[in-house]
Order: sequence, then structure tokens, then C-alpha cells
Amino acid sequence: MTKTIFNKLIVFAFLSFTSLVYMSCQPDRVLKDAVLNLPSTPFDYTNVKTPNGLIDLSSMISNGFGDEKKIDEEATLGRVLFYDKLLSINNSVSCGSCHNQKLGFADGAQFSTGFANKKTHRNTLSLANTLDEIALFWDSRAADAQEMSLMPVFDHLEMGMESEEMLVAKVAKTEYYAPLFDKAFGSSEITKGKITTAIATFLNTMVSKNSRFDAGKLNPEEALGLNLFQDKALCMNCHSLGVPQRSSGGYNNHFSPIRGTANIGLDKIYADEGVGGGSFRIPNLRNVSVTGPYMHDGRYTSLEQVIEHYNSGLRDNAQLDPIFRNANGSIKKLNLTQVEKKALEAFLATLTDDSFIADPKFSNPFN
Repeated sequence: MTKTIFNKLIVFAFLSFTSLVYMSCQPDRVLKDAVLNLPSTPFDYTNVKTPNGLIDLSSMISNGFGDEKKIDEEATLGRVLFYDKLLSINNSVSCGSCHNQKLGFADGAQFSTGFANKKTHRNTLSLANTLDEIALFWDSRAADAQEMSLMPVFDHLEMGMESEEMLVAKVAKTEYYAPLFDKAFGSSEITKGKITTAIATFLNTMVSKNSRFDAGKLNPEEALGLNLFQDKALCMNCHSLGVPQRSSGGYNNHFSPIRGTANIGLDKIYADEGVGGGSFRIPNLRNVSVTGPYMHDGRYTSLEQVIEHYNSGLRDNAQLDPIFRNANGSIKKLNLTQVEKKALEAFLATLTDDSFIADPKFSNPFN
């Protein structure tokens, strides 16, 4: 055996030992203290209340197992998985740790804290209307909720799970899961595919469409803000206004992005290039008044700062989106007045869906 190979074996053994020590030293009280509290009859996840009536999600959610009648049961299981800290390698964080319902399923911090108390590199995006999104995450690496659902679980900063086998084993040995999987899928067998589908179904039922804007209840200042949103402030170039993104979706999702990503002039030179060239996903504006801080790096703590960025703070760079340039190549200035900036902020506040951020069917079932 050569000295190089011997040294590598020593390093491997040391890392394996320290990993075992790390795992054995992690507190498991979060699981011992957790009590699962679910209603005897599942919540109704299939029908979504809006000012214009109910939206039936049964034909919109592709659950991968062919039974549209199981949405309520699948979403119930997904809700438990979403909030269960055992999905992290050391039982310390869950998906819900970084997606706070009261904050529109955003984080409220510039960067989130992962399983080992390290910070993530990007701000946590809010969750709402994923069923109608074009792409997910700041770099649009996931096409839909199904693809997105377990990425944070296996992320080395967020939840740290080392393998699919480890995930399945942890879930399988937890007694409350077998009956939940049986109700959702007709079998108590636990697989990665079922875990993925259950979480995705839960996420896809998070339809937020019951705000004052949806009800058409705008005061004069907010109506002015809507007009600015549609025209002078250029917001409609990237954010839709009642235009459905899926031809087969069956409903209009106000303020989902109409474009995937854009370079919005945050920096002259980007340390984080996002999708490439400083382009990042255009976020959903649902509940935007409660989902700060804003931008991929959480640099802005208020909507006032965000509006001022577009008004006067764009930084020139080679990849800046063309919508921000005049015909001669110079950067556009919105020249919003103070009254107009306040009106735009007031309008954005009408997108807050109070029923969504307080709905018990999306809340933490562990108490």
C-alpha cells in the first residue's frame, strides 16, 4: 500500500468518525417533544375560496399516482413532512423553519440558518401559487414543486440529509408516518417518490387569491398605485396582472411572473451571477408586504427601498435587461414623485392575503 493511499484511508476514517460523533451529539429533543396534532377529518385542500367563488384544484394537481381524490390526504401528509424537523440530518430544522406562514412563507431574515447554524447564501423566497410558477428558486433550477420539494432537504447548508436511503429510513422508523402514507397512497410503504409527491401536493395547494386586490376593494391611493404598476413604474413588464401562466391551469393567478428571470441592475459586477449574468428569478408578488427583506441577497429591508431602486438606483452593467434602457442606451429614470411612490407601496399592500397567512391547514401541525 502506498503512502498516498494510506493517508487517504486515514483521512476518510477520520471524517467518518467525526461525522458519527457529530450525529451522535446532536439533540433529539425536538422529536421527543413534538406532538402531532391533525384533525380527524382532513382539511379541504381541494377547494380554494376566492372573492369570485371556489377554485377546484383536483384537475390541476398532477400527483404522480393517478388519484385526484387523494389530494386532501396527500396534502395532509405533505404538511407533516414540510414541518417535520426529522427531515434534516440532525433533527434541528424543517422546511417550515425557513418558510414562516405569518411572513407569507418567507423567512424575515436576510439569510436563513441551516442545520449546522451556518447561513445560506441567498434570501429565502416566499411560497404561494407554486402551481402556476414558471420556475422556482432564485436561479430557477427547479421547474415545479415536484422537482423543488426535496432540494433543500439534501442541501449541504439547509437541511443536510446525506442520501435518499437515509431520508426514507428516518421517515419509515417514525410511527406516525405509516398510517399517513397509507391514507395518502393506499400503502404504508415509504419511498422517496411518495415523500416528494406529498410535499409537492401540499405546496401546490398553497393558492393565495383572497386579498383586497382580488376583491376589487381599492381606495383612491391604491388605485393610483395600480395604475402606476401597469404603466409608469414598468412593473407589468415582468409581473402579470391576471394573465394565466398555464393554458390548462384553469385559473388566473394575479401577479405571478410573466417572465422567468431578469437582470434588474442591482450591481455593476455580480459576485453571485444567479442564472447567469446577474439574472435572477422574478419573484411572485403575493403577500409582498410581509415577505421582506427583498432581492436574492436580502439587501433591501423595505418596499420603499425596492421602489427607490427602480426609480433611481439602477446600476449599469452589460447584461441589464433592455426594458430599463432608453432608445439611446441610457438607463431609464422613472421619476416617480413621493406621492406616486407611496401610492405604489400602498397598492402592493393590497396583495396581502390575510386568510392565507392564517389558514390552519397550512400551519405547523406539531405543538
